[in-house]
Amino acid sequence: MMRSEGPLILAVIFLAAGLGVLIGYCHGNTGFSASYPFTGSILHLEMTTTGAGVLGGLTATAIGILLLIWAFFAAIVSLFSGPAVARTRVVERYSVVPHEQETSEYDGEPVVEHRRHFWSRSSEGTNI
Repeated sequence: MMRSEGPLILAVIFLAAGLGVLIGYCHGNTGFSASYPFTGSILHLEMTTTGAGVLGGLTATAIGILLLIWAFFAAIVSLFSGPAVARTRVVERYSVVPHEQETSEYDGEPVVEHRRHFWSRSSEGTNI
């Protein structure tokens, strides 16, 4: 099963860095005019980037696009590969004290408690 979180995060980082460098080093102008028949609305964007920003920005943007395609295919593969089986460790705990519903053969006998410190030795010879 493929995971798509890593490539997606890297794709967003590379795309943001690449477009940020391209826009950061750009000089140009923009124009926008809106009119009532919406077919006459115009958005004019002229962007010119020069210097090292062109190579670095285009390279980072291209890597981001490739990682985005990889993340997309990884998401499709993980979608059809079935649910992820989580590895869980099952620890069963059994109570040594009977519950109120359970009957015990020692119900009528008084309970004798021996209070000792943990460093004391047992008089029977066992320390368990």
